[in-house]
Amino acid sequence: MPSARRILPGLILLFAGHSAAGAAGIGADCTLKPRMEWLDRDEILRRAAEAGYKTIVILDVQGTCYHVRALTRSKLQADVYLDPTTGDVVSAVLFDE
Repeated sequence: MPSARRILPGLILLFAGHSAAGAAGIGADCTLKPRMEWLDRDEILRRAAEAGYKTIVILDVQGTCYHVRALTRSKLQADVYLDPTTGDVVSAVLFDE
């Protein structure tokens, strides 16, 4: 992944009602529901693909969010945070490099 200094000039931010701290993965809060109510990894991958993030490189948990690093249909790199109970995209950071 390119360094932050290199990324910043071409950075596009998309947020759906959450703070930049959530998008950066620092204290990412997507839900208050317990893990037993979270969707499984396969369902999150399916929902991420439906949202346009086809090539998934990483899927992990950050805070109370699923975090996906992926490529979009346009081959842009994306860091995407999804609500683990709905699969909805909470925030995404797209890089044009």
